[in-house]
Amino acid sequence: MKHAKKIGMLWLWCSLTLVAAQAQKTYTEAEITQERMFLEAYEKKLIGKYDEAIALYEKVYEESSDNHAAAFELARIYDQQRNSNDAIRWMKLAQDGDPGNEYYQEFLAELLQSAGRFAEAAEVYEKLAKKGGNDYYYYRWAYYLVRANEIDDAIKVYDDLEKLVGINEEIIRRKQALYLGQGDTRKAEKELKKLVDAFPGSVDYHHLLATFYEQINEPKDAREVYQQILKLDPNNAEAQMALAGRSASSNNELQYINSLQPAFEQEGVDIDLKIAKLLPFIQKVADTGDQTLADAGLRLTNILELVHPSEAKASAAAGDLFFYTGRLEEARAKYKRTLELDESVYSVWEQLATTYLLEGNFSELSDVTNDAIDLFPNKAQLYYLNGLAELELGQFRDAQDMLDQAVLMSGSDLSLKQQVLGALGEAYSAMEEFDSADRTFTEALEMDEDAPEILARYSLSLSAREGAQKRALEMAEKALKKGSSYPLALQAQGMAFYSAQNYAKAKTVLEKALEITKERSPHLLEDYGDVLFQLGEMDEALEYWQKARKLGRQTKTLDKKINDKKI
Repeated sequence: MKHAKKIGMLWLWCSLTLVAAQAQKTYTEAEITQERMFLEAYEKKLIGKYDEAIALYEKVYEESSDNHAAAFELARIYDQQRNSNDAIRWMKLAQDGDPGNEYYQEFLAELLQSAGRFAEAAEVYEKLAKKGGNDYYYYRWAYYLVRANEIDDAIKVYDDLEKLVGINEEIIRRKQALYLGQGDTRKAEKELKKLVDAFPGSVDYHHLLATFYEQINEPKDAREVYQQILKLDPNNAEAQMALAGRSASSNNELQYINSLQPAFEQEGVDIDLKIAKLLPFIQKVADTGDQTLADAGLRLTNILELVHPSEAKASAAAGDLFFYTGRLEEARAKYKRTLELDESVYSVWEQLATTYLLEGNFSELSDVTNDAIDLFPNKAQLYYLNGLAELELGQFRDAQDMLDQAVLMSGSDLSLKQQVLGALGEAYSAMEEFDSADRTFTEALEMDEDAPEILARYSLSLSAREGAQKRALEMAEKALKKGSSYPLALQAQGMAFYSAQNYAKAKTVLEKALEITKERSPHLLEDYGDVLFQLGEMDEALEYWQKARKLGRQTKTLDKKINDKKI
């Protein structure tokens, strides 16, 4: 089946042979009968009547054992039927009938491979190679020896081929890979050095050797090769980047970053090479929040933006360095610039949306996630973030629609699915669909009964119901044990106190949440206004309700509070 093209050629060859023979001699009646049976068998095979075809081909072969074409056709049929033993048996008979037919031998090797008889397949190609065949036969011979786990013999085959054709990259790399597989780095090194010695002016081969030294953690040898590359090509960007900051006396990260500046200033150096040098430091900043390291990296991204003004990667890298050091406004500006240059990178959209989420700018979060959904309609995270925004803005039915979609799309991402369910439960609760809310919260807690976000949202839901104050407070306190500075849990505890008419405690707790969120949660601002109203602080209550509206929260109850100046 894998050799349909070759097999088609064989059939054509057989047919032409028969036609040529017809032109040259007169057939006996027996020979004509055989030819008729052969063609009938071929027709049966074409329409899938394999048993009838087999019977006819076997009869042809029985009457004329030198009919290798019949044996070949039988091998093909048995191969199609996944009967490897009979396919191999008949293919060997075909080969015996026409020992010089290389197509037969190649097909036999493929049949042997399919049966897992790799050593025998290697023997087939050994015979072909030793007949003075082309390079391909040597490569296949070595390949089957490797499959048979006869690695040393495979290397010897490559050595023999190298003697015939001379040193070339393909043979060297195959031998090197085999030596590495055996754990023999010295012999692997020797092969690459042989390639470099044979082609001393080849920068590419020097790079192969340098990269190899890096892979086996021999930086000194790698450095020497990179220095040789610069002698051959003084402007070689990859070598310059590799050598930057690599002197024996320099191990300091900031020194290393500063040493990259000359290479970063070169327009001819591919930006991907430069970004690759920055990535480990961006990751470290993400892990540690190290602002000094981030600022050093930003000096390089500034250069990148000047040297490669049309490349989005430079501003994206800068955005990440700002983001992971808490400078969200600066990060947002860089992410927006990135999207102006290339809007096709999903991760940048998600990072941009996250800056709005962290700052509590839910109106912008809603807008940017809607734009992103147009480009990436299959990303569950976008629907979740949009649902969160609509929830905070008081658009509860819109929030439910988005969160329902996010649940369907979250698939095997159970962590995301749980977060979505928690927000969805709160949306149901805000619409006073408490049965749906309870089912949703229960499903979320079945994934993790101690998840602070789910406990906090469920507590807020219970605080809005008659007679559920005690349970609401218990859930809020459980959430706080899991995350003592978690603002949503503090909000839940505060509203549980509010529901129990303990307004003084509610105020104290909500003020902690306001401090953490920097008064950026419209929902929290409205709740705090409610507490102030119950404490008789009417003007202050109105101020916080208006703050909630200014941040985009639009509900009939909030409008009524502001208009009536009371709950």
